[in-house]
Amino acid sequence: MKYILDSDTISYLYDSNSKLYQTVYQRFAKLHDDDRVQVSLITVFELQYSIYNAPKIKKEQLIKQVKDIQQRFEVIAIGSELAPVYGQIKANLKKSKGSSTKGMRKYNIDLIVASTAISESSILVANDVIYQD
Repeated sequence: MKYILDSDTISYLYDSNSKLYQTVYQRFAKLHDDDRVQVSLITVFELQYSIYNAPKIKKEQLIKQVKDIQQRFEVIAIGSELAPVYGQIKANLKKSKGSSTKGMRKYNIDLIVASTAISESSILVANDVIYQD
């Protein structure tokens, strides 16, 4: 199986004080040797953003974590081939929820990560509520 981890799941995995750390860690430990764990390049972007928003005392730790993530997991690039998948799932979500285009903007990153998972035939591992009004 292939799995794509979103930024929240990555954060839980690297924060032993998180209330979801044990759950994520235990599920991670159950993976088989032939399972592939991936992250979207968008997730790496989000993690970099976290570094620049972190207090000075925490920056070095986050920099090390992001380097570890990039070495440990397969980073999936995003390209124009994702655009039709993204367009379709965003349009379907908008229609099903009756939301405005402006209201949908806050989901762009999550939908790009979801598009990456679909394109890679991977299971998206996330803890987000994609739509809540």
